[in-house]
Amino acid sequence: MGDYIIERLLLITDRLVIQGSDLLAALDASFSAGLRLLQFREKDLPNQERFLLGKEVKKLADSYGVKLIVNGDPSLALALNAVGVHLGRSTLPIQVVKNKLKFEGIIGYSAHTVDEAKEAFKFGADYVTLSPVFQPVSKTKSVQNLGLEIFRDEIDKVSGHVYALGGISSINAHDCIDAGAYGVAVVGSILGSDDPFHSTKEILKTVSD
Repeated sequence: MGDYIIERLLLITDRLVIQGSDLLAALDASFSAGLRLLQFREKDLPNQERFLLGKEVKKLADSYGVKLIVNGDPSLALALNAVGVHLGRSTLPIQVVKNKLKFEGIIGYSAHTVDEAKEAFKFGADYVTLSPVFQPVSKTKSVQNLGLEIFRDEIDKVSGHVYALGGISSINAHDCIDAGAYGVAVVGSILGSDDPFHSTKEILKTVSD
């Protein structure tokens, strides 16, 4: 486990859910509230636009001491000097990124079953997100919710740092920690909020209590 993964709250970017401000303004508010671990997603953007936005996000993150992980693209993670990359079923496999590309940063993985999580750790992932706990992570994906009890039962079978993802908010974040999650990963409950600063504060409080 890399020294960087010590944060209980992981924010995943999605500029399309933001209310009343742009991505950088929302991130600035969240960083001001104490967020220190960010996954830069924005996979719908063309490569050049994603790189340029990533540079702005990295500059802002650095000003707060926020650790940046890039979703899906090891080359972009290296170009932005990010601390890690987050992989999944549609990306290069973990073992290729570690052994062939010699990527030395943190490697995260998006798992939707306990078997996927186990396999990710077997191949060298530093952490996984396990989802969806309370709701689908994407409206375009028909993935059945795990629910808290199934999540609790499944996470007992996994040895590694697991972040609960999918419908996480200040109301249920602590329940996920109690169920065995190392931390929680969120998108809309912060970026879709009309007050990202307050929303971040509330979730940080619940996961650290």
